[in-house]
This record gives sequence, C-alpha cells and structure tokens, in this order.
Amino acid sequence: MTSGREWADRFVAGLHELVVLGHGGAALGRCYAPSVEFGAYVPGEVVRAHSRDSALAVLERWHGQPGELLHGSSHVFSDQVGSVVGVVADLEWRVPSAADQRAQQTVHRRTHYLHVGEEGVHRHLVVSDHPRSEQRPPEAEPGPVLRGLYASAVKRDAAEPGASRTPIERVETSGGETFFVKWCVPGQDWQGRLTGDTGREAALWTQGWLDRLPDGLSHPIVAAEPFGAGMWVTISRDLTPYLLRGRRLSLAEMRGYVSALDAMYAAFKGSGVPNCLASLEQRWGLLWPSAVEREYNQPDKFVKEVARGWDLLDQVVPSDLVDVVRGIVADPVRVTGGLEPAFLHGDAIPANAAIVGSEQVLFDWSLATAGPPEAETAWLANFAQFYAFGIDELLGLWRSLRDGRHDERALGLCLLGQASGLVPALACSAVDFPDPAHRRLSRGKLDWWCETVRRYAHLL
Repeated sequence: MTSGREWADRFVAGLHELVVLGHGGAALGRCYAPSVEFGAYVPGEVVRAHSRDSALAVLERWHGQPGELLHGSSHVFSDQVGSVVGVVADLEWRVPSAADQRAQQTVHRRTHYLHVGEEGVHRHLVVSDHPRSEQRPPEAEPGPVLRGLYASAVKRDAAEPGASRTPIERVETSGGETFFVKWCVPGQDWQGRLTGDTGREAALWTQGWLDRLPDGLSHPIVAAEPFGAGMWVTISRDLTPYLLRGRRLSLAEMRGYVSALDAMYAAFKGSGVPNCLASLEQRWGLLWPSAVEREYNQPDKFVKEVARGWDLLDQVVPSDLVDVVRGIVADPVRVTGGLEPAFLHGDAIPANAAIVGSEQVLFDWSLATAGPPEAETAWLANFAQFYAFGIDELLGLWRSLRDGRHDERALGLCLLGQASGLVPALACSAVDFPDPAHRRLSRGKLDWWCETVRRYAHLL
C-alpha cells in the first residue's frame, strides 16, 4: 500500500519534471485518485474537473513546452496520527517565447494545494501568484529624502511584501538605524486597484492627518515623497523587535490596544475624514465577486482563493445564510446606509501593530477607510489566532469600552458587512487547505461567522 508521503513526493517530483521537460504527465497522472476533485484559478482561466484524465489534461496543456524551474518548494502536513495527508507545492518557472530573446521569456508562479490518501491525490487546487521577480521596486529617480537614505546605506535587502504584494525594502544605515522603504505604484497591487489608492498612506502623512493621532498611539513613518511619475514612497522606522505579530494577546493587552483605537476615533470625531480614504463598500468589496471579476486576468493568490470560496459557498454554508450574504453584496446600502463615517486605520490587526514602551504604533495605513468604529472591530473579529481569548470576549470588551457610546445595531451591521466577504473567503480555507489543523481553525471561524449572520440578519 502506497503511503500519503509517497504519493506526495511522487506528485511533486512529477510536477517538477513536467515543468522542466514539457512532458511526462503519464507518471503524474498515476498519482491521482480516480475521482480527484480538481480546481484551477489562474489569470484568465477557471477550471473545475472531477476525474484523473481531465485534471491531467489541464496540467499538460499548461506545460506543453520545456521550461526553466526558478523556484520549487513543498511543505507536507500530517494528521493526528502522523500520516501525511496534504502538501503545498510552490513552483515558479520561466518559459521562453523565443529561444534567443531572454527579455521575452514569460515567468509563471503557481501554488498547488494537494490532499493525499491511500489512493493518491484526491483533491487538487491550483492558484496563481506573482513571480518573485515582480516584487522588486519600480525603476525611477529617487527624491531627495530617499537619495539621502541610500547615501547612508550600508545594506539594502528586499523585505517580505504584505498581502497587497507591494514592494518593500529594508535599509540599514551607517548610523546604526534601520528603515523600511515602501512604494505605492497606483494600479500595481490588487488592494490599491480595488480601493482607488493613488498614494493613500503618503497622503495621510503629507497632509498631517497622522500627526493628529492621540497620545499613546502613533505611526512609524518618518518621510513620504513622490517617486518618479505618479508614484510615492514612504520611509518608516524599523520596529521589528516590538511587533505584536507572532504573539497571542491576552485580554488585558487587547484592552489596551482597543482603547488606543477608541481614542483615535474620539480624537477625529467631528473633524471630518480625509478625502483619500477608501469607502466602506470598497473595503468590504475586496472579497466580493466584483473584485474577483475585476482581477480575473491578474495572478494574485488571495484573490484566486476568494474566487474559489465563492464557488464553494453553496456546498459549505446553509442556503438561508448564503442568501443573506449574496443579498448584502447585491445591495450593500442595506448595510452601509446610515452608518456614520469615522477615520479608521482599515487593517488594524495586531500583525500591523507594535508596542514601544507605553505607546501603541500602527503601521501600513494603505487601507485607511471611512466607516464607523464598529467596522474596525468587525475586522478584528476575524483574527482569533492572534488572541488568547474568544471572539465573543473581544466583542464584549468592545461593548464595555464604548459603554454609553456603544451602538449594537451599528456593530451588527458591520459584522454582517464583514461576513459578506469573509464567509466565502473562509470556505476555501476550510475545504481546500491541505493542513487538517488549519482547516479545523478555518471551519471554526466560518461557523462563528455563519452564526453571526444568523444572529443579525433581522437588521437588514
């Protein structure tokens, strides 16, 4: 009997061979279970197949000529008794358009999510991603601040981009300081395209909005300036030692964090909101079918996973709740109408925060949004993995901090609006991700959001 580990190793080796040689699919096909569930979400194409032959035909069509494997990695996942049941394989390769014209070569990157069992690979999802070569900074003449920073640099390295895949560079200076340089190229990243970002974070700094944050809350940006034609660059302090990322916050720590956010809402109340902010509909719409459609020809992995989630929705969510979710997307004014806009960070999760002494520091303001404070809390409710307490305790904390200012209807509507995108996004994670532990976490989150939709649906 062939083990899951053997099937996984054979399949990944077969993928590598198919990429390099442009043939060899027969051996790969033997790794499929007869009734494999296959899905592919790549630029300009969505494929769903239910048999070994049809799945293999797609792979052979993609890899019909020899290519150069630029990167290949895989990670296996085991069940509770130690048997390998899944693997994630990430492949990036180059295919020449003309044998002697390297500039015309095309680079592809795809991630394969594989579920394996005794009969072989029985579930296979393929999603595209941006090649690593596309995550380099744009080429243009730096402004005076960036030139000065580069003049003092002793080391420059590419940093891991965030969810938007915006290029970021880490710069160490001769004075012993370290900074992060981030570029905003309008239209380059999917979040910016969908929220109309033409340099939002830089605008908030240059217009002085970030200087008005209340005591106890700050940002790391030290400069922002134009970069070439129509682009912007921001330069920020390196707060790596103080990041909350990778920690599970206690309820007491979360109280301090949410209190700082609440102070920000109070500080800006009555002063209007910056005109560069994303709208609430744009922010929630990052996970709606309209976003999937607009990004159909783009490679961003997360958007492709969201597309998959919408296709799985009817299979994993009760039909009455699916109707509510689709109804919000079809007529978002039912949720957004009447909600008073405030100045929100837009992505104020602990992964985007640091604690320096007694000060909370928020970075990555590129999704700053005009919406009620309850919208920020609704977004925080999706990140149970960051907390050493339950999501209902988080909402209870929010209610107690707001006290007489709390608006349960606004909170319910914002939870519904957030659920309209998170429910389908979690559907993909709960079904397709190869790690059983990750699927259980996602399924638990999905169940919580479904129950939340049921609880507040009467508000619509």
